[in-house]
Amino acid sequence: MWKPLENNPEVLEPYLRKLGILNASVFDLFTLDEIPEYIPRPVAALLLVLPSPGKFDKSQKESKLLSADSKEVVWFPQLVSNACGTVALVHAIANGNLSKQKYNSKFTKDLLKNAREQTADERAKMLKDSEEVAKLHAEFAGEPDEEEEGDEEDETDLHYICFVKGTQEHDCHFYELDGRREGPIQHSEIENDVLDPKVFSVIKDYVQKTNSPYFSLVAITTTDDN
Repeated sequence: MWKPLENNPEVLEPYLRKLGILNASVFDLFTLDEIPEYIPRPVAALLLVLPSPGKFDKSQKESKLLSADSKEVVWFPQLVSNACGTVALVHAIANGNLSKQKYNSKFTKDLLKNAREQTADERAKMLKDSEEVAKLHAEFAGEPDEEEEGDEEDETDLHYICFVKGTQEHDCHFYELDGRREGPIQHSEIENDVLDPKVFSVIKDYVQKTNSPYFSLVAITTTDDN
């Protein structure tokens, strides 16, 4: 059983740099009521942690659940319990602005190159079977417990969701990437980056629906030099 990854800059920033994003910076967001001015723009991804919001609400306006193998984004199903933090980081670097970085890691380059050529099921198996991914997760989350894999009693109630903007130049939608869904979710178009009121609106809705104070949100940015 993997240990859950903490959603804070002290953990995520060095993890991203180990993945080859040497110019990554991670910032806590303390409010959903206004766009903070202290975060450098553009923001490449938002990582939300809260109790799992459950199935996709088909009544959400301007939002739709895409197929698992959709070409709009690279989506990874999650097969390993408590691996959602690592899956969220992989979602962040495989899509949007971070996917255009020059990764300073052969492992990351090969992982993402293979992922773009695979089906969602193949991506899921690749992450599950990768000793390197397991070692990376353990380095930043702690060594796994010795209980049997998939013991639901030891699985955390909290879950990561990644929000990114479309990777293609003319794709202005933002996407919700969650390995426990049936596929990626495409939301409405936004003008700039994911630090946007429309993205905050979706996050607020989840926070209200889960009715839990246990949520956290961070923003991932990069400097110009890499």
